[in-house]
This record gives sequence, structure tokens and C-alpha cells, in this order.
Amino acid sequence: MLQNRLYNFFYFNFGIINKNYNFSMLICYFNRRNKKPIFPLKKSFPKYVF
Repeated sequence: MLQNRLYNFFYFNFGIINKNYNFSMLICYFNRRNKKPIFPLKKSFPKYVF
């Protein structure tokens, strides 16, 4: 639950900074709907974001 909120918070702010507001909201929406992080593995996390 806490990890899910942290992932939502990060993607939401990351999208606003890079002006991908709709994309970040889409990630947050599916993340809330699935009740799990989109990228559970921290090892593969930076590869998808950057």
C-alpha cells in the first residue's frame, strides 16, 4: 500500500516536470487499478524511466 502510493507520487511528479501530464496520470490510474507497482523490480526500474 505504501509502496504503491510512493510509486504513484513519483510518476505523477515526474510527468509534471517533463510535461507528460496525461502519461503520468495514465500510469497512476492503472497502478491504482491493479493495486501493484507497474515496475516492481528496482533493477529494471531506471531502464524504463530513463
